[in-house]
Amino acid sequence: MAAPESAVDLSVGHSFETARRTITEADIVNFAGLSNDFNPLHVDEPFAAATAFGRRIAHGQMIAAIVTGLRSELDRWPVLAYVGASRDFRGPIGAGDTIHAVYTISGSRPTSSDPERGVVTLDLKVLDQAGNEAMTGEDVMLVDLRRQG
Repeated sequence: MAAPESAVDLSVGHSFETARRTITEADIVNFAGLSNDFNPLHVDEPFAAATAFGRRIAHGQMIAAIVTGLRSELDRWPVLAYVGASRDFRGPIGAGDTIHAVYTISGSRPTSSDPERGVVTLDLKVLDQAGNEAMTGEDVMLVDLRRQG
């Protein structure tokens, strides 16, 4: 499913990075309220300080959500649907940490029902400012192959 030079590159092996974003205290507090997840790892400093993390950490689902919105090459893709996602939480992220993601296309094929649509599978790595892997996963997207540019 290679595309013309001016079009979106949906080739297996193509890799790109997102913009970076620093996680704030407000992010963590707001997500706790939004999700109703007040686990002490996220909201109780003395409790969290006594854990292996040594500090409060951000919700894994919050990091997954933020990464989805980070500006990247994906902003130019003609995405019709976000078909699926999986996430593995590898390391903690807390207030003050800066994250970004690296996506690599691991699969790309036309759909069996409509050759003008494609299914693209992306491997994902979320890294902190030191290059530590905080999250890995996979995203699957349905794209319009007629509007690739």
